[in-house]
Amino acid sequence: MILLALAKGMILMRNRGTKMSKTLQNWIDEDKETFQGRQGSIREALVDLKTGMLNSVSDKNKEEVFYMLCFCLLVSQSKQLYVEELIDQLKELNFYKDGIPDDKLRKMLSRKVRFHNRKTDRLLAAREKFKGVFWETLKKKSAEYHAASGKGRTRVLLYVRNWLMKEINGIGLKLSSHFARNIGMRGLAILDVHVLRAMEERGQISDCSALTRDRYYGIEQKVKKYAKLVGISLDELDQLFWSNATGYVGK
Repeated sequence: MILLALAKGMILMRNRGTKMSKTLQNWIDEDKETFQGRQGSIREALVDLKTGMLNSVSDKNKEEVFYMLCFCLLVSQSKQLYVEELIDQLKELNFYKDGIPDDKLRKMLSRKVRFHNRKTDRLLAAREKFKGVFWETLKKKSAEYHAASGKGRTRVLLYVRNWLMKEINGIGLKLSSHFARNIGMRGLAILDVHVLRAMEERGQISDCSALTRDRYYGIEQKVKKYAKLVGISLDELDQLFWSNATGYVGK
């Protein structure tokens, strides 16, 4: 996954007191202006295959979809760049087709990510799952999503998220939303820390330390509402908040 660096100096550091004194309209206006300056990079990141994001699911990109699932299983509480390096190594070793010995895989992960033993087990389980009915169901639901529109598309999207959580060990609301977005099923909020902090900063949510399932759904609706106020899509807002926090577009 290639990150697109923002122009130097685009992220302005402001003290927290100044931020808290802003009105909601101030934030909306600022986010609109910031997005205008980055919309080319943000929209490219959402459609360009070079970012690692896919636009659909088919037998032609089966392995790429698998490695995207691996990425989502590894990235939690770990540095994205290290995870990207791991994915490249997994591809070089042809992990999907040939597998990797358990001890070797654990050693690889131990150098790059937290909770490497747990994540090793999850990768191995996901590889086995991916070769069965799971893949056929994922293809079918992807086709249904792209054929539908409006509420019909939303129903498919929500089904896929819940189904992923049941099928793949280690995938919760955030990671299932992330995986769905990165294989072309868009419209779910990825409530990573950068989104939660940005929404709290803008006075749209309060303490978000305990993110229960119901709380996730509630915040997701607020994020969707805020995106509409700014006049951009949910995925574009996610990228905007991400780039504010990191200085980069694309994840």
